[in-house]
Amino acid sequence: MRVIPRAVGQSHGALVLWQDSAELADCLAQTSEVVTEVRWGIGVLDEDACLILYLFRATETLEVYLPRALPTSPQAQIDVWKTIYRWQPQVVKMRYGQSPATRDCETTFLLPTQNGETAVEKLQAFLQQMETQRGQGLPSSHEALLRDMEAILTSGHENGTSE
Repeated sequence: MRVIPRAVGQSHGALVLWQDSAELADCLAQTSEVVTEVRWGIGVLDEDACLILYLFRATETLEVYLPRALPTSPQAQIDVWKTIYRWQPQVVKMRYGQSPATRDCETTFLLPTQNGETAVEKLQAFLQQMETQRGQGLPSSHEALLRDMEAILTSGHENGTSE
C-alpha cells in the first residue's frame, strides 16, 4: 500500500508520520507490528524526487513516500531526509485520521536490524549503491536527490552525527 504522509513529528524517540486517509485504518488494524525487512528507493511525488521507505510486513508492504520537507505544525516544516539521518529512528509510528495529534489512530512499526544494519545504515548503503549509477541515465530528479543526500551525509560526518 502506498502511503504519502502529510505531516511528520517525533514521539518518545519514534518518527511519527501522519496521513489523513481512511483507507489506512483498514490496512493498519493492529496497534503495533514488527517489520520483517526495510528497503529504500527513490521515487517521484508531485514531480519532485522523494525517498521511498519500504516496510515489509507479514501481510503486505507499505511504501512510504518521503518528500524533502513536511510540516510539523501549521506554521513550521522540517527537512525530512535530514531528520531521518540525524534521528536514526528504530521505530516509526503511522497515524491516520482527522489530526496528527490523534493517538488512538496509530500503528507502531518496530524496524528490524538486519545483518547488523539499522534502517539508516541501509539507507546509506542504498545511496552508495545509487552513487555508482550516477551519470548513467538516471533521471535528473534522482541525480538531484543523490546530491542532496550526499550533502546531508557529509554534514553529518562533519558534525559527528555518524561514525
